[in-house]
Amino acid sequence: MPNVCHFFQLAIGSWNVQQAIAYKQPRAPETAEHLLFFCPFSSAFWQRLGVQLEPDTAVRDLHHLQKPGSLPPTHFDTFVLLCCWQLWKCRNGIVFTQKSMTLPQFLQSCKLEARVAWSYRLPKWDLGVSDLWWSAFSSAM
Repeated sequence: MPNVCHFFQLAIGSWNVQQAIAYKQPRAPETAEHLLFFCPFSSAFWQRLGVQLEPDTAVRDLHHLQKPGSLPPTHFDTFVLLCCWQLWKCRNGIVFTQKSMTLPQFLQSCKLEARVAWSYRLPKWDLGVSDLWWSAFSSAM
């Protein structure tokens, strides 16, 4: 989990990578908000999950994102972190290895990550929550 923690420290600190690579749109400045919420790929991702984003959504306000009815309130904050971490990893794949994904492929990778890598972060009595995340990603495909 250290990589995830470091990532969010940078994101909340409003890093600004002066590169202009934002999901294959070379003229858009890459801010944390653009990368995680407002580039066309990220925006479509959140929309498919039913998460409503306000035009002024900021990384520092992640805990204020409105939970869609399809997701449980329990550990919604962890679900949001999972989604942001996956978006970051997808961006790095595009920038550093020219690996692109379609939105359905990305949702599939999120689904697998929720089941395999993130469910162990939950308390034993809440393991069913990761099944609901899995279902949410499946429904969004």
